[in-house]
Amino acid sequence: MAETFDSIIIGGGAAGLAAATILARSRRNILVIDAKKQSNKITSEAHGVFTRDGIFPEKLYEIAKKQLLKYPTVKILNDKITTVHKKNGEFIVKSKTRKNWQARSILLAQGMKYQLPNIPGIEELYGTKIWHCPYCDGYEFSDKKIIVLGDIKWLRHMRILLPQWSRNILVSPLKKPLNKNFQKQLQNAGGKIIGKIIKIEDEKKGLNVMLEDGKKIHADGMIVDINFEQRDELNENLQCKCDKKGHIITDKMGKTNVPGIYCAGDQMEFAGQVNLAVATGHRAALAINLYLAKLDRTKEKK
Repeated sequence: MAETFDSIIIGGGAAGLAAATILARSRRNILVIDAKKQSNKITSEAHGVFTRDGIFPEKLYEIAKKQLLKYPTVKILNDKITTVHKKNGEFIVKSKTRKNWQARSILLAQGMKYQLPNIPGIEELYGTKIWHCPYCDGYEFSDKKIIVLGDIKWLRHMRILLPQWSRNILVSPLKKPLNKNFQKQLQNAGGKIIGKIIKIEDEKKGLNVMLEDGKKIHADGMIVDINFEQRDELNENLQCKCDKKGHIITDKMGKTNVPGIYCAGDQMEFAGQVNLAVATGHRAALAINLYLAKLDRTKEKK
């Protein structure tokens, strides 16, 4: 017979481990399944993290897991969940290694896959000289030459924000050309329009971009607009509703449309910073514990 847990947390990043901590302290029997696919593990430092500014992300997760394992009701496994389905009021969870468990509740906290623009060289430098969040990495590029690559809607947002870090920015639209009015707004914010980027090369100090017209431009770093997609089809199999951007729809406490299934971190909303992911995990754990407590009271009455 499969081992049964109060809650199985799918994902061992900031959101999942934060939720696990609260549930452990609520004396819940929990299992954390970690496929070790956290998107920020490719970066050398996680910035803006409360009391841990600049920490290596993997180290942050190691600290959290070590603290979690002090609680006797917690188990952590490195594995990949392949299927989850509901049977007789409980969830049957199966993994890539052919293990299976039962759970009274599920927390989806797998994060999201980052889709980078399809430009040669961009993937190799992402996480070091190429980044997507000015709050996470903008400070390290203060007053330096930054290339800004994205669609017009995102560029409008960056036009307002980026001058706080640097007024030496080169802007390359991904798709549609920029209208004259927007070009003027960018120039007033310290921006200069460049052509379409077709290739990116690493350099000892910074990077070089090759433009469609044959020009080569040097910069210290690059900020890019990225898209997000779910890591697998678990949410679809469980019939969790998603928004147009692919994020799972929840209430403010992380509850999905499926009873017993909750979600935290990037999978539910763009909480692309460690502190925000922790907050969503904390909230979801509160909701899960209340859900379980109500189930317990119902059983007692029968």
